[in-house]
Amino acid sequence: MADDHDYGFYGKGLDGYVHYRQAMEESNQANRNRYNNSVQMPVSREPTPEEKRKACAVTLAILFAVILVSCLIVAFLG
Repeated sequence: MADDHDYGFYGKGLDGYVHYRQAMEESNQANRNRYNNSVQMPVSREPTPEEKRKACAVTLAILFAVILVSCLIVAFLG
């Protein structure tokens, strides 16, 4: 009969339904706890003057390298 409220492993009828719901709620709670414990938001802070100098130096080095490679390409192809 299709309307016998069979919850498989959890049983039939009201008892099966209660066990099924309990298992689903425990599973959902475990998943929420795992997600909440794994997500850590970084703490935002102002970079120190030393960090700013390093970032500026890296940016200038990359810019220099791009210009140098562009000049070499133009020189060899031109």
